[in-house]
Amino acid sequence: EPLGVAYDLWKTTGIELGDDVLVYGAGPIGLFALKLARLTGARRIYAVNRSGRRARDELARAWGADEVLHVGEIDLRTYPFPRGGVDKILMTATPDAMPEAMLLLNVAGVMGFIGIGEGESRYARFDMRVFHDKKLQIRASNAVPALYFPACLELCNSGRIDAGAMISHCLR
Repeated sequence: EPLGVAYDLWKTTGIELGDDVLVYGAGPIGLFALKLARLTGARRIYAVNRSGRRARDELARAWGADEVLHVGEIDLRTYPFPRGGVDKILMTATPDAMPEAMLLLNVAGVMGFIGIGEGESRYARFDMRVFHDKKLQIRASNAVPALYFPACLELCNSGRIDAGAMISHCLR
């Protein structure tokens, strides 16, 4: 199911060969989206995660993240991205994180997002001048995971995605 949601986000965002991609949120959906971006041929992938989540950081690196950046430890606006920013953002955090992330997009960049949030975290306020001047796009993903189950099963069955790597604990 999380792979189906990630598939919809990846497809909605339109990752292309050679894109620099930032995956904001390294939970199950973000990690699967990161892997899909790597399979698509993204040039560089940056995973944004909270510090202290070592297993998620390690899986992000194993699945193709070139860098794992920790929110609160680094100011993303001053990070030295080789192209000045990124071409695409796969946003799996709450909408209140979107305005700052938007500033990381290069001209004609696209941010795809999934996630609604609760209370105040569900709101985002954008500087429309930046949005307009940089010709940015925000695309909403509202996954119907079963729609992409055949493609997701093929990715798992072919070995291109190891869904078992997502399992952290087994309870008996």
